[in-house]
Amino acid sequence: MATRKPRLVVNEAKTFDFDAFIADIRVPEFTRNLYKRADLLPRIAQLDERITDTEKRIETAEKAQGEEERAVTDVDVASELTQRLNKMVTEFNSLYEEYEASAIPFVFRVPNHKDDAAAVKASLVAAGHPEERPKEAGEDEQMTWWETYVMHSMAHTCTSHPMSVEQWYQLREHVGEVAFAPLGEAWSEAVKAVNPPAPFSQRPSPTEGENT
Repeated sequence: MATRKPRLVVNEAKTFDFDAFIADIRVPEFTRNLYKRADLLPRIAQLDERITDTEKRIETAEKAQGEEERAVTDVDVASELTQRLNKMVTEFNSLYEEYEASAIPFVFRVPNHKDDAAAVKASLVAAGHPEERPKEAGEDEQMTWWETYVMHSMAHTCTSHPMSVEQWYQLREHVGEVAFAPLGEAWSEAVKAVNPPAPFSQRPSPTEGENT
């Protein structure tokens, strides 16, 4: 009678949840705010200055009142200044909250897709610009090319606002260089993240009793 070999048991293939796998891999994004109510900033700055000045005046008035006798009919300068201060602080906080509520977050992804560089170059060429920085050109022309490249790259990598390059230029013109600058900073951080630095090493815990 022939010896029977044991039946080979093959494990059933487990289903690989690729969607869950890739969703668990975190890719950095970089965000900066643009504020719709930037028109409030002059009044906020004005109130901030007046509040600081009034606080100093209240301190001076309180010291003066404490050093000399005051009749019942005398004006309570410190009290009046405090009332003004409270009104200014209320207005300041209200305007500040309105300003913060108008924040529009602009999000930029890391330009690490295989076709990112080619796509930006193609966008430049289509707009009539050289795809590479003109090395033989003067410093001003090179700077102009770089600014153009940045705008095309921002249009390509902004995930929150899919605007055209022309719309990006219009936005910068409308809000001004200062308000637009933080968006450029977010884009710059995203570009730098293409080649991240060496991983950080763990930091030692501060010794108990020592200043951190």
